[in-house]
Amino acid sequence: MFEDLHNIGNTFPNIVFSHVRRLRVIDNVPFQHEFFNRIAFSFPLLESLIVINYNSQSSISDEWNSDDNQLHSIAKFNYLESLFLGKADIDYVDQFLDERKTHVPRLTELTIDYDHLAIVTDNFTRDTTRLNCIKVERLHFFNTGINKINNENMNSICAAES
Repeated sequence: MFEDLHNIGNTFPNIVFSHVRRLRVIDNVPFQHEFFNRIAFSFPLLESLIVINYNSQSSISDEWNSDDNQLHSIAKFNYLESLFLGKADIDYVDQFLDERKTHVPRLTELTIDYDHLAIVTDNFTRDTTRLNCIKVERLHFFNTGINKINNENMNSICAAES
């Protein structure tokens, strides 16, 4: 049984990988929300996820921003602790931090582009992104001079006053 799986794209077999704990997904075609629902289902014990995709989900962003976004179910990653979005379009940052799209109750480590984080969280004041980042203890910034933020600073970022 293997615990690591790398270079999964938009198409992968519809089976459950019950032993995989670490996964890297990469593709030139945008990942849609349903792709992440399939990942959550197919990798139920996933602890670490790396998302590499520079292509925008903008074709579906309008659906999410409409008043009727109940057509999509929330992708639930119940065991995900580490998430790398350093080489991902800003849409994937929104995908994982917006609690209306994804549930990551155990997320403690996040690697991300600082500008993407600031935009998606509306300068750390957006209510729908607080729940998914509230437990983050290790925040690493990709492609910036800032190396990482400690737990105390992260809590103030996640709980910034409106």
